[in-house]
Amino acid sequence: MPPFVRTLFEAILGLVIIAVVWVLLAGTIGDAAKLPSLPAVLQKAVELAPSDAYLRHFGDSGTALLAGLLPALFAGVFLGMIAGMSRATRFLFGPFAVTLGAAPLVVMVPMFFAWWGAGITTKAAAVFMMAVFPIMNMVMVATGTRRPAPMMAVNGGGKRHAVVSDGGAAATIAAAAAIVGGLRVGVVVGVTALIIVEFMASNHGVGYFIAESARTLDTTATMAGILLVAVPTILMAAFLQAIQEQVAGA
Repeated sequence: MPPFVRTLFEAILGLVIIAVVWVLLAGTIGDAAKLPSLPAVLQKAVELAPSDAYLRHFGDSGTALLAGLLPALFAGVFLGMIAGMSRATRFLFGPFAVTLGAAPLVVMVPMFFAWWGAGITTKAAAVFMMAVFPIMNMVMVATGTRRPAPMMAVNGGGKRHAVVSDGGAAATIAAAAAIVGGLRVGVVVGVTALIIVEFMASNHGVGYFIAESARTLDTTATMAGILLVAVPTILMAAFLQAIQEQVAGA
């Protein structure tokens, strides 16, 4: 089975398993206030998705996500590839990628609220800050690991000189796979950052809708909102991973 098809199959199978577990748990609990049935949640999601109220929330979240994620993708991939080009560029850019790529930057969100309020700027800044460094670090490590090393050869005069090995093709493939992998990480981290900000302090957006539904104890609407965010994100991430694994030949 090709890696692309295998990965998509695994993603779909995972969703099916989650659905089966949900049905079993909902039947065992028997309390819709704690865990509504899957058919009820799916019906609510179908009703919500085209509604004007939810589309306004979706539009607000989508605008903030794109405003933060697109610059993070471009900057992370670009800087990561530069950092992976040589030991010198790794020394210049690596400390930022390694340190900030591992830092729990969500702790900066309260400061973003203090600086810019609870508007789109805060959301976009949180998405950018939490996504750019993991993307940069992933691309840097992948491209640096597969960077072709020079091989030494002896010419007719007995002098040694460097020649490039045939690892260039492998390095190109690794770089392409790393870029797609960086996009996948950016999508997951970016959506997560956006939802966290909207949970913390917002009066619009899909995260706000989910939190508000939970506060009013409307668990069916809450779970429907979660599905409308989680399922597209999972499918997009799985699609990008499938491309990554196909390119890498995993």
